Amino acid sequence: MENTEKKISDQIFDITNKIQKEFPELYKILMETPLASSYKQENVSNDSLKEYLESIKIQLAQFQELKTIQKDN
Repeated sequence: MENTEKKISDQIFDITNKIQKEFPELYKILMETPLASSYKQENVSNDSLKEYLESIKIQLAQFQELKTIQKDN
């Protein structure tokens, strides 16, 4: 695994782990994200990994915001 791919994969793992621990209901949804199913395949491009990383970052941020709004109400 090349260095860039490893860094991206590590970030994906860290965010996914955080989601799994803090927001298990969101974690279930992540498994439906298209790259999640192809992530186990070889030859996933770095661009695809980057796109997936950005998508889970966005999902996490939106979910955190929603939880904050729900707590305030």
